[in-house]
Order: sequence, then structure tokens, then C-alpha cells
Amino acid sequence: MEYAFSMKKSDLIARLSQRFPGLSATDMRVSVELILQGIAEALSAGQRVEVRGFGSFDLAYRRPRLGRNPRTGEPVSIPAKASPHFKAGKNLRQRVAIEANQPHPRKKYRLDELMAQIPHGTPVGREIL
Repeated sequence: MEYAFSMKKSDLIARLSQRFPGLSATDMRVSVELILQGIAEALSAGQRVEVRGFGSFDLAYRRPRLGRNPRTGEPVSIPAKASPHFKAGKNLRQRVAIEANQPHPRKKYRLDELMAQIPHGTPVGREIL
């Protein structure tokens, strides 16, 4: 089953390299890696990372709790944990606001279903992204 395009890290690097031709793809790869590494290190240290106009990365904490083994019904101690959480900023939310007639963002659509919704003659493909 073929799905619509989703951006991977390599796609981001390629687009940045095209947008900034004075810098090499290697420079872009290193830049993207350093940004992601900085975010990961800050979160590992328990810090919050905010990128104005884009969003913020924070940790979501879960308390330790008592659960049950579903097979035996026996109580099981579940330890506390923290997981990364991203909250989109106002500008990002407005930019990707979904109109009522557009597909829901969490649902996966087949590429041929999406292509059928595009008017004939509209340029399609990665070059329009």
C-alpha cells in the first residue's frame, strides 16, 4: 500500500541544501544533526526547549503506579517514567490549520485516493513541496 509523502531527516537535509545552495549537503546534514542532538541533550537533562513560532519540546512525567498482570491479576509495580512531548506553537498550528473539507491528518490515505482529489493539470510531486 502506497501512502502520501512524509518527510524524513534525509528529505529535510536535501530541501535545505536546495534552498541554500551556498552550503553543501554535508554542512546541512551536520547542522540538522547538531540541532536534533541539542534538543535531545536538553531533554535528557530535564530542560524544556522552545523554538519561537514552531513549538516546544518538554518532558511528560508519569508517576509510579500499581498495575495488574492481565493474565494472573497479580499486582505489578510500574516505575515512574518521562517521555518527550512536543506542543506546536501558535504560528505552526495556524499554518497547518485544516479546513473542514480536507482529510484528517492522522488518517493514512492511499496515494491514488489523494491524487484523485487533485484537480487535473495541477503540478504534483516533491518539487512543489
